[in-house]
Amino acid sequence: MAGALDGTDRHGMQMSVESLKERLTTLIEPIAQEQGLFLYDLEISTSRRMRIRVVAERKSKMTPKEGITVGECAELSRRIDERMELEQLVTQAYLLEVSSPGLERKLKTAEHFEHALTEWLEVVAIGATGEDNLLEGRLEQVAGNELVLAGENGAVSIDLSRIKRARTIFR
Repeated sequence: MAGALDGTDRHGMQMSVESLKERLTTLIEPIAQEQGLFLYDLEISTSRRMRIRVVAERKSKMTPKEGITVGECAELSRRIDERMELEQLVTQAYLLEVSSPGLERKLKTAEHFEHALTEWLEVVAIGATGEDNLLEGRLEQVAGNELVLAGENGAVSIDLSRIKRARTIFR
């Protein structure tokens, strides 16, 4: 478990980074949804000054170029900051960063893969004998725990549990 930090719960008790992350996720998700966005990722860094990095994306995005705007990031940041102050989740100074995941972004969850349908990906997957396989292709399908990647050598099905790293590639 992560160490304590200067975030407090309603009883004035210190929270771990993971507890704070859970509380912030619960606070941020409805705010993002009101703007037609979803919480793509949340990172908390506690070195020197606490940094809270919120990554949001548009729910209705149809192409990679239809991402969240700078204005939407600013509005989301303002609304999150207001709620954090109201809830008094963090009592120390912090830096709140709100951004889009970008054109070339890491894919960590099934939802990330679903939002990347039809985009080009680079995937490092664990092969049958434990070796790393680098695959590149267009994401054609996500169904349950499998995805289908269509590359130069045809389509390949990959179990999500065998993926070590994946990211979108802008073409």
